[in-house]
Amino acid sequence: MSGRFSPPKDKAEFIKALTGDDSPFNEMRDVVFFAAAVGYREQRRVPLQGKGEAIRWDVMKNRYATEELTDMLAVMQDPDDRELLSIARHDDRIAILEEYANGGLEYLRERIHEAGAVSLQTVFVQLIQEYLSSADGPQEDEDLAGKVLNL
Repeated sequence: MSGRFSPPKDKAEFIKALTGDDSPFNEMRDVVFFAAAVGYREQRRVPLQGKGEAIRWDVMKNRYATEELTDMLAVMQDPDDRELLSIARHDDRIAILEEYANGGLEYLRERIHEAGAVSLQTVFVQLIQEYLSSADGPQEDEDLAGKVLNL
């Protein structure tokens, strides 16, 4: 599979602001996958207005479970499309990831703007706590870290 991931061009500075020493994420790909999960959760699949510099898929997926997340987003988007997980449709799955990441980045930017002078880390912790305590989140106290590590 030789696909390429393109981040949204109009959000390049925002992605850059979310990475680095004093930021919640170490690398751009971490931001993108988190944003894609947020985009899915918030039902924000937003087509890209312009594509940023393309990144080889081999580089993007070089994190535990990122390819699985990409496949899950695609399947959840269209559960009746039996061909979506085929090798021939790899670029379609990347496009779905790009669009959910774009929508998630929009949502994250809104949340950060609403938060005002609160640190980025605080905004992200609050967001994760909201998701974990929401009606469709975990229904009982669980060792979430343990579950994630045992995937």
